[in-house]
Amino acid sequence: MFHVRPITRISSSLEGHKEAILDVAFSPNGKFLASVSGDKTVRFWDLHLEAPEATLSDVHKGAVLICSWSPDGEYLATGDENGLIVVWNGETKEVVSICSGHKLFITALSWEPLHKNMECNR
Repeated sequence: MFHVRPITRISSSLEGHKEAILDVAFSPNGKFLASVSGDKTVRFWDLHLEAPEATLSDVHKGAVLICSWSPDGEYLATGDENGLIVVWNGETKEVVSICSGHKLFITALSWEPLHKNMECNR
């Protein structure tokens, strides 16, 4: 039988957001972590280097509340407190699509089924 020991120390930490981190999501391939924050930024972290790969700002005008990777890891969707959904290219870190129209917070995102045709306001 296995004996499970409790973790008693922090093995690593990723610092950089200026306000509270509100959501994180691991990429399907396990190479990246996306984090979103009240500081209106989206960060892509390289987990092998334990360093930020990109900090994306100037798109969300309010706190970013949620993030979700597409099942193939090609895209990351983020939603903010102003009802804006932004779809990012996971490789280039560029905006693929901006979807507006919600009047309240975006608190959940789903990729079921995977949609490759993302035509919103751009």
